[in-house]
Amino acid sequence: MARKLILKHFLSPGDVVMLTAAIRDLHKCHPNEFLTDVRTSCPQLSENNPYLTTLDENDPEISIIECHYPLINESNARPFHFIHGFTQFLVGGMRKGVYTLVASCPHPGGSTCGSTRSPLPRQG
Repeated sequence: MARKLILKHFLSPGDVVMLTAAIRDLHKCHPNEFLTDVRTSCPQLSENNPYLTTLDENDPEISIIECHYPLINESNARPFHFIHGFTQFLVGGMRKGVYTLVASCPHPGGSTCGSTRSPLPRQG
């Protein structure tokens, strides 16, 4: 049975966009292992996200995770992009060493990653 997660984050819209990348990577690295929903300051950013499932917070099987990105505190000391912040946080929050996540592409998740992403128009 898939593990049910509700991820919460109520900071800026840009931070919520980065959370979409962590959700995408969670589902790509562990297909069918999670049912994921979010509660954020910008719910519109989660519309049409193929990795999200509507979940009820009152379901006793749900794990609610307040998402943070402590990696930001090392931004000048370690060679990581902001997109790695939530990914590393989720790995640490889900029993260290059991799950691994890899940032699969350097842009937000949702419906803009992989084969669904439209190519940029050529200049000139």
